[in-house]
Amino acid sequence: MVPQDTSLFHRTLMENIRYGKVDASYDEVIEPAELAHVHEFI
Repeated sequence: MVPQDTSLFHRTLMENIRYGKVDASYDEVIEPAELAHVHEFI
């Protein structure tokens, strides 16, 4: 899903990853970042 709401990109990376599940734990956010190979540079 790609929303047309541009405010999404004005938030933190943590909030952007949590977009689909706002109550996601820290570990639930880190895991997809690692799977996408972006964890080290974000």
